[in-house]
Amino acid sequence: MSGYLIATWLNNDGTITLSQRSGGMPNEPKATNYQNDLQLVPNKTSGISNDRLVIYFRRLQKVRDSVINEAQTFAWAYGTTRPSGKEPTSTLTKHIYRDNAFLNLANMGVESSSGTLSTYDKLVISHAIIMFMAWMVFLPAAVFVARFARILSFWVNLHRGIQVFLVVPLVIAGNAVAYIAAGGYQASDPHKILGLILFICLFVQLTVGVFHHEMYDPCRNYTPWWTHLHRWLGRAIVVLAIFQVPLGLSLYGASIRGDNRDEFKRMDD
Repeated sequence: MSGYLIATWLNNDGTITLSQRSGGMPNEPKATNYQNDLQLVPNKTSGISNDRLVIYFRRLQKVRDSVINEAQTFAWAYGTTRPSGKEPTSTLTKHIYRDNAFLNLANMGVESSSGTLSTYDKLVISHAIIMFMAWMVFLPAAVFVARFARILSFWVNLHRGIQVFLVVPLVIAGNAVAYIAAGGYQASDPHKILGLILFICLFVQLTVGVFHHEMYDPCRNYTPWWTHLHRWLGRAIVVLAIFQVPLGLSLYGASIRGDNRDEFKRMDD
């Protein structure tokens, strides 16, 4: 195992344990053998605040055997079971990976005290807007055209054009933005897994759609399997995309109040 893992938890007696150990992200700083590299911020009150665990801690950018880059990506996670003891070397139960947090020391941490969005947050918000337009606006519009606008002589070209020239470029751009924000692809949570499934299904749907339109016979007396597949796969993609929205919001922590989210993710240097 390589990489840097900072673990912190609240003990039964109200004390707080800070621990650094090796993690699973090779592009992160190296963990050292000196647990006192981590320090609680003395003028901040750590503990339970509004039913959430909020812990203020600091670590110098440069310590023995470890340096944090000025632009550094960290993975962050949480666990629902208290570790085995108060010591920094206590056994941790399996944690739940949430996402990556981008630390920019030039911008005073993940988010500055003035409330300016970090690069990571801007990328995530851009990803959300792009994907919403692709999956929730233009893709349903293409389905609507195919289902209800057949009175138009050009409905096929409109249906195809929306998907090829709007949905596909937006989906590719949205995935590229997410890849940059996360520092790579990791199928570690339902949102990312479902996103990959939707990405694959989109291009399968386009392939089946081309085949369907090429093989279409207005004089046919039955509906072939590829037509059924094209219709129902399109509807399934729209439904899955609807489920993808709350999964993405939950992953980003949109249900957490802004001030608490800022407190949880900020590292003081």
